[in-house]
Amino acid sequence: MKAVILLSCFAWSYFNYSYDTDCHQKQPPDNLLDSIRIESHTAWVLFHHPKQKKSLVCHQVNTREGIDSLLNYLGTPLNDTTCLRRGFNHFGQIDLYRDSTRKERVAQIHFILKGNCAGFYLEIKKQISYYRMTPEGLSFISALFNKHKKSLQ
Repeated sequence: MKAVILLSCFAWSYFNYSYDTDCHQKQPPDNLLDSIRIESHTAWVLFHHPKQKKSLVCHQVNTREGIDSLLNYLGTPLNDTTCLRRGFNHFGQIDLYRDSTRKERVAQIHFILKGNCAGFYLEIKKQISYYRMTPEGLSFISALFNKHKKSLQ
């Protein structure tokens, strides 16, 4: 009888350990950027024309490493709400999609390079969060802009 009870306890604890382990692997990430990172498989970097209502696609990313790099350009979140106005004149944006067909957008990241409101603006479902721009992000976007600025004039 003791052997049956011990075997039952062992089986029960093994089952519960396996269940908990599987459960933790399927939980969504706590961090918003991590969930965007997981869901995104394609990104497009666009620059807005300064006078016309059009944008120029300057860069496309289709690799996990590329998506990771783009999201790593977002620095620390900022609580300053003075720059979180809709209709603000953004310099460009990064559109993140689930796949290359661009039918299902995961997030949009607007960016401003200069001034008091320089940084990234992450927009998901009509909510906007403001992030610092890392030096690597500024370097990447500035180099991309300099490469394509003649097309934006």
